Amino acid sequence: MIDLDLNLIKIFYAVAKENSITKAANMLYISQPAVSQSIKKLEQELGGVLFYRSNKGINLTEEGKAFFEYVKTSIELLEKAQDNFINFRNLESGVVNIGISTILTKIVLVDVLKKFCFDYPKIKINIVNDASPKLIDGLSHGVFDFVIINKSDSLNTYNETHLCDLPLCLVYNSQFFSFDELNIKEIGDLPLILQNNYSHTRKMFNDFALKHDIQINPKYEVASQELVKFMALEGLGVGLVFDGDMPKELKKVKTDKELPYNQIVLLENSNSLQSFASTQFKVYLLSKIKKT
Repeated sequence: MIDLDLNLIKIFYAVAKENSITKAANMLYISQPAVSQSIKKLEQELGGVLFYRSNKGINLTEEGKAFFEYVKTSIELLEKAQDNFINFRNLESGVVNIGISTILTKIVLVDVLKKFCFDYPKIKINIVNDASPKLIDGLSHGVFDFVIINKSDSLNTYNETHLCDLPLCLVYNSQFFSFDELNIKEIGDLPLILQNNYSHTRKMFNDFALKHDIQINPKYEVASQELVKFMALEGLGVGLVFDGDMPKELKKVKTDKELPYNQIVLLENSNSLQSFASTQFKVYLLSKIKKT
């Protein structure tokens, strides 16, 4: 296969398109002799004649016409590729793929999405809500640009950036309950609404209770924080939720010691290059976290 010089191809394309060496030279900002020499060199490399000259000027040979059609298609594709890349670079196009839990989407991501999507409306955002192990697996296979999870679920094989700390709190509906500040050991006597033992939040709370010698005997065990909040709103008991995800109708139980908190981190695959869109989204994310 002949290794053709792309510059020679561009010069040929300009001459063939304009049917003039002079016009092509002016368009390319090079001299007419340089154009003529380039055409001659290209013909030598191809082993055939591309143009013939007549009293009416310069014209393509039959072989030149066939060659031009292929060159024209290739040049147009290259121009489209360049325009497309510029759109990505200027954030006029692109996709951001994020793995995150539903709760963290609401607490950490929503405000960032509002700002970013207002500034870059043509960027598409793909958000997948799932358990941390599945999100990490997706990150390892290139499904996500990054994932946002609890630090305790993180792995050392990924680049990790600390985003924020989310404290836990106990909440209740004041229409049904009334509490003064409680000694931390008294929370075991509350009608607790907790997620089941498979949840990260419940495991944290269990470890906290064990550390402070608190007997935990929940009245209700449910599958999600949404159910915890709903049941607390209905006055069925005292729910354990993230501080940043507490409905306004609920009040916090005051305790003499702080409850544990989640460290939230952003994970990136060190072996993957980030797109223009995902790089800019990360800038917005970190900027929002710093302000809060």
